[in-house]
Amino acid sequence: MKRFFACFLFLIMMLTVFSGCERNSDGENTSDTSFVPETDTEQKNNLQEQLQNIRIDGSASTVTLEAGIRAALPGISQGETEKQVSRTDDSFRNLIENKCDIIFTDSTPLQSDYASSKGFEVETFKIAMEGLVFIVNKDNPIEKLTQQQIKDIYSGKITNWKDVGGSDAEIIAYQHKPASVSQNYMTTFMGDTPLMKAKTVALPAELEGLEGAVASYDNGINSIGYCVYSYAAEMYAGANNVKFIKIDDIQPSKDTMADASYPLISYSYAVINKNTPEDSPIRALIDWILSTPGQKAVADSGYIPVSNLNTLEQTILNTRGTGPEKPADFKMPSTYYSAISYLKYDEKKGDKGTEYYNYRIEGLKNKSLQKEINSFIKQAETNANAQRSEVEDYAKSCFESAHLHSLHVESLCSNGYLYVVISNTYDEGTDISPNYYYRPVAAVWDLYTGKRLNFSDLFWKDEEFLPAVNTEIRKLLNIPYDILGDTYELKRDFWALPENFSTFTWNYIYFASREGVFTHGICVEFAAQYREMLVTSQLRDMKDIWEDTVSVNKEYYVYS
Repeated sequence: MKRFFACFLFLIMMLTVFSGCERNSDGENTSDTSFVPETDTEQKNNLQEQLQNIRIDGSASTVTLEAGIRAALPGISQGETEKQVSRTDDSFRNLIENKCDIIFTDSTPLQSDYASSKGFEVETFKIAMEGLVFIVNKDNPIEKLTQQQIKDIYSGKITNWKDVGGSDAEIIAYQHKPASVSQNYMTTFMGDTPLMKAKTVALPAELEGLEGAVASYDNGINSIGYCVYSYAAEMYAGANNVKFIKIDDIQPSKDTMADASYPLISYSYAVINKNTPEDSPIRALIDWILSTPGQKAVADSGYIPVSNLNTLEQTILNTRGTGPEKPADFKMPSTYYSAISYLKYDEKKGDKGTEYYNYRIEGLKNKSLQKEINSFIKQAETNANAQRSEVEDYAKSCFESAHLHSLHVESLCSNGYLYVVISNTYDEGTDISPNYYYRPVAAVWDLYTGKRLNFSDLFWKDEEFLPAVNTEIRKLLNIPYDILGDTYELKRDFWALPENFSTFTWNYIYFASREGVFTHGICVEFAAQYREMLVTSQLRDMKDIWEDTVSVNKEYYVYS
């Protein structure tokens, strides 16, 4: 599988979550800044059942959006739900004729004469944001254009790059086919300015009656094209020879789109019959889409939620630390206590080399806690071994020379805290390939209290850690990680830790292959800049924790 190069798309910063709705004069729903309460388990289960009976139609451009919403409710993958989604040629007419219950669309259906004749009145909800971006070759000296310059280029008034500050060369302006969402946005943007005839390519002779098809963007040095932002992540994430140009001096990014400073913003809508009963499953679905978990599903689909990132992420995970109170005189120490020689395993030699099994912790004085930890390890090891064939098949489907490793089991004990990570891992079969984690599991214990910790328990009480951690991870996932300058292969931009986040230590966060935005599972260090926030930084010598068979050493942090 092709490895992705540096993605020039930036990171999501969201607007405020939509909840309470009020109709404007056009019958469209707008929203205030209050929150829709998170859907509880019972309501979510009901929605899972009801979704099977809700008839959904819409524009082809919103297939990915609908699939992400479906995937978040039934708990199956985005790829599988995309196979379930179907579209018809005239979804708005189908809604009017009661052939479907709701449509997802990138344009707002107006109240038509036909709708009025049927006694039908639309009600629309903004559920996701979208933007129109313009693309040129990275070697094109043009960095920015005004909206008027774009209109002049695509109307044929400007035909040479020198007229907008570039090279003395003809502008090759590409368009999309008429029915595409990008072309709809472009036509709307042009307004009263007529689009020039699109560049076409010849069709085979057997397609009688057609002169040609709209030519695809070729990324030539003098070419310019455009795309809706949600598609851009999929279409150009692996490209290292294209760039987005600024419009009116504003760089297209998820930050500038979410705060509405980027000028070419639009929305995706859910549209229903205004007479739909208030207690219907259809309205329950819309309420869920506009709730915190629903807007996260929108983000995971590659769209920009109509919600604020900082606010949204705080409701998904506990944003404040729930660990012990930070001592008033606490200063970050330069040392820590570390235990070694407590992780044991038996060795078994098989046909394919040395295999290790029966990992366990030995030497804890608290035997009940040791039994709990070993039970966790045993169950995780059993599950991982059962996945070996699945992992090997997946790795080989991705990489021709894929290599499956022995079971990865890792443990570290520092200042009285112990973690265990267990996973199948694989690589691409090259010398520079990183190890990928298929379905890692992890757990952290406080050996003094015997408590298994949540992520927020790792941080001092009321420490506002989550924005800092998410910022660090976003940064690390978008910088080169090896000598070739490659980045992590993500299906979409990472924006925040997920709601069901559970694979962490006090140093690393682990992501699984084929989950969320990750094609291949990775681990990311988050703690280097934020150790003072972590309760695990407090010195505890562990004298009463381990038996004499376990060595406890005082070591120094090494910073680089």
